[in-house]
Amino acid sequence: MTDYNYDKFSASHYALDNFGGPQPRQKAPDFALQTTDRSSHNLLDFEGEFLVLEFGSITCPLFQNRRGVMKALTETYLNASFAILYVREAHPGNSRPQHKDTAGKLANAGALQSGDNEGRHILIDHFEGTAHKAYGSISQCRFHN
Repeated sequence: MTDYNYDKFSASHYALDNFGGPQPRQKAPDFALQTTDRSSHNLLDFEGEFLVLEFGSITCPLFQNRRGVMKALTETYLNASFAILYVREAHPGNSRPQHKDTAGKLANAGALQSGDNEGRHILIDHFEGTAHKAYGSISQCRFHN
């Protein structure tokens, strides 16, 4: 993935033939990330038997379309922790432009949490997409405690 915080979506921003990320049985990388209340939280510090981590942003239609299903899963699997890794804007535009700085990314993640009533814990990736890049282009991970 190049030009991480792009201003217009293009499939060329994704290396679809090389998803990267941790391999099965490989320890998942940990990151100190900011939350929507501006506190710090380590990605792998979670309660429950495992973590279901979904990557998304307010402009990502795939993420937005799964939210109802994910809410149902959180209510069904009480032994798991569910979180969102807020990454770049998938389809930046006039109402939600690309992230120009960390403050813009925090604002969009906050809008997802409060304006869109997202109930899951939101962890905000670094401006450069450090965690997102470390996990490759995958959209969902499960980590075991």
